[in-house]
Amino acid sequence: MRVLAGALKGKVFRYPKYRIRPTTESTRAAIFNMIGDSIIQARVADFFCGAGALGIEALSRGARSVWFFEKSIPAIKFLRKNLEGLNNVKIIRCDVLKQINKIKGIEFDIILADPPYLKGLVNPFLARIVQAKILSKQGLVILQHHKKEEIELPETYYFHQQKRYGDTMISIIKEVK
Repeated sequence: MRVLAGALKGKVFRYPKYRIRPTTESTRAAIFNMIGDSIIQARVADFFCGAGALGIEALSRGARSVWFFEKSIPAIKFLRKNLEGLNNVKIIRCDVLKQINKIKGIEFDIILADPPYLKGLVNPFLARIVQAKILSKQGLVILQHHKKEEIELPETYYFHQQKRYGDTMISIIKEVK
């Protein structure tokens, strides 16, 4: 897989061939087309990051910094290799749902999340984001999920935009201000 645009365009990154479902190039392109220039100088969190495709794309397109959150040791090994030579990155090996409350007080402008499909993680993840207050004012949550997963939005949030790509849904969620 390759970085699609920006300063790192063409950079190849690797991922384990098992137990990881990397975001396809077409879905990545769609996500970044949907959010446009909001990525520039954004503080980004990439939850359930796998080998880092979304976060690396964000860096390439001008994000100020990216924090990568992942539980899988094989994925972390690939992530470290993929991030070699890149600045303003932080890798946190963790169970995402347990870690969010530990970073309370740190705000991100863009939260990218690609939880494993159909595992019941989407709604608990959204609830913990709200509880921990880690999304900045005017921030965006970009959630990649299976089309069959029912999203229960927290009370003060709304779907800014949604698009379907095969079995994948991209939901951009914002807080009502």
